[in-house]
Amino acid sequence: MDRTLQACRTLRSSALGLIKSGLHPSVISIDTCNRIVRQVCFTKAFFGCELWTEITTTEILLLERAQRYVCKSIQGLPRQTRSDMVNALIRWKSAESYIDERKLLFLDCQCSNRETTPAFTSVLTNAQCVSRNVAITFDRVVVNIKDGYDTTTVICQGTETVLDLFPEYKIGQRRIDALENDNKALKVEIAQIKADGGPAFTVSLTTREPTISGNVPIKFNNVILNRRSGYDPSTGYFTVPLTGLYQISATIMSRNNDPFHASLNKNGHDIVLLYGTEINGANESANVVVELTKGDKVCVKHRSGTEVIHGYGYCYFSGYYISK
Repeated sequence: MDRTLQACRTLRSSALGLIKSGLHPSVISIDTCNRIVRQVCFTKAFFGCELWTEITTTEILLLERAQRYVCKSIQGLPRQTRSDMVNALIRWKSAESYIDERKLLFLDCQCSNRETTPAFTSVLTNAQCVSRNVAITFDRVVVNIKDGYDTTTVICQGTETVLDLFPEYKIGQRRIDALENDNKALKVEIAQIKADGGPAFTVSLTTREPTISGNVPIKFNNVILNRRSGYDPSTGYFTVPLTGLYQISATIMSRNNDPFHASLNKNGHDIVLLYGTEINGANESANVVVELTKGDKVCVKHRSGTEVIHGYGYCYFSGYYISK
């Protein structure tokens, strides 16, 4: 266990030392960082691993954890990044595989100068897409005593695709594909915003003195601006066409001796309240900045029994998109 703990400490400390000296993806490419860490840190941390015997599961877990920590650090990933994808992003093998490879190389060095029976060990280093029942050839020769192995020789018959044997690679590839699709969707939205300036609307109530009963949206009938067609005058709702930050405003005016109660409402929940007093021509305005999601419904909603609102164009409802 002591050798494993020492290897973990050495791997972390040597990698952090390199990062502090300027080895970071913001300065040089991730591929270069990867090569330097593999050549320097792994060689130092796993020195003598060729002679390690009886490595326990606990030791393997400790080594894997240290390797994932280094892998996240050199890629500039946050600690909360899922561990099952960090190795696949730069195609690192597990720490156990690295130790096994070192042992095989050591065995090759021991056997290279001796007369012995033919033997070979080969490794498949690159993921390849192959069909079922198609021959697989292993491209890297680790041990080839008596030169009996040829990389063009068929070694085994595949019963499943090679990608099925590398689940981490498949998970990483799916995540990359998902990010690329999200990026394409964002580019489309940005292009549309640049083309028309984003959603916006301004409407007013020109009906003289309509009577409104119950908790219902006020239907502002006069559409002054309706970019992206988010506002529907037949319902009084503004349906959000694009997720982002919005400025929403409303003004109401009460009739003489008749108070009026209303609110700015989002998806059935009041954002702010509006109240026009019994004084003739008393008005109330509200301006809010809110986060809205595509499909949300915003309106100016009446909040009392039966009341009369002063129309004539004195009441209005407006909003516009600010940013993502």
